[in-house]
Amino acid sequence: MNKRAKIALGVGVAAIAVLLIAIPTCGSSNRDKGSILGRFPAIASDLDIVLTGSGSLKSAHPIVISSEVNGKIAWLIPEGTAVKKGDKLIELENKELANQLEQAKQERENAQRALENAQREVKLQELESQKLTGDA
Repeated sequence: MNKRAKIALGVGVAAIAVLLIAIPTCGSSNRDKGSILGRFPAIASDLDIVLTGSGSLKSAHPIVISSEVNGKIAWLIPEGTAVKKGDKLIELENKELANQLEQAKQERENAQRALENAQREVKLQELESQKLTGDA
């Protein structure tokens, strides 16, 4: 850029600056002269302030939660959910436990039948013993 273009550019910028300062003050009273923004009335109103942020919390009294049985988690309460005493926090898959329960019931029934058979056998042996001792 040559010297003449630089001077013209400088004059243009200066002219724009003068216009920006002069236009808002045109037609205003003497006390407003020199004010670029002019005057605006103040209006009383509520000012809502909203703050957002992220972070983490650490309990002052941590509690260890454990299960008496092992298993896979089928359902877990979503993180951040408010809970109260008695709310379900976790559910374990119960397929294996249900199978174990069914097997235990079957074993109990078998043991009950075996007990009944043994009791009948004892009664039969007692009767046989009484016959033998009564005949002798």
